[in-house]
Amino acid sequence: MKKNITFLLLFLIPFLFLNCKRRRECKGSPYSGEIVNEYSFDSKSSITIDRSQNYIINDTNSFRNFLINNYYLYNPINNPGDSIICNIDFSKFSLLGKYTSGACSDFYRNVSFDSENNNVIYSIKICDSRFCKKLISSQNWVVINKIPTNYSVEFQTKEY
Repeated sequence: MKKNITFLLLFLIPFLFLNCKRRRECKGSPYSGEIVNEYSFDSKSSITIDRSQNYIINDTNSFRNFLINNYYLYNPINNPGDSIICNIDFSKFSLLGKYTSGACSDFYRNVSFDSENNNVIYSIKICDSRFCKKLISSQNWVVINKIPTNYSVEFQTKEY
């Protein structure tokens, strides 16, 4: 009996520490920092994106090109660019996106501007459920203040 209790304690203690770190890192708002708003595309269609690609959209032409290349059922003849509603004022804002996925995951996004290094950092925490197998994915589209032309963008992802 004593051996069973010792075995159980040795087996369960590591899980307690893993869960404590996850709970500590996976709290708060799913959108923080310099994020102005989340962004989602029309739910009647779908976006097919390259899962390894990071997306930085700074102007209307880039947005249209993105739609032409990635928007399912987008047809410039039957559905001119003006009929796809883009409520982003690209003179003031930029759009960032990155595909992530995990097991029953929650996603926590943060954007910060590093003015010393002329850099924007978009970090995404992927908080997986330890005991769930269902794959959850997100394209993590966020609207942020306009990225200056002399800035670079760094995408960071970390799983918990």
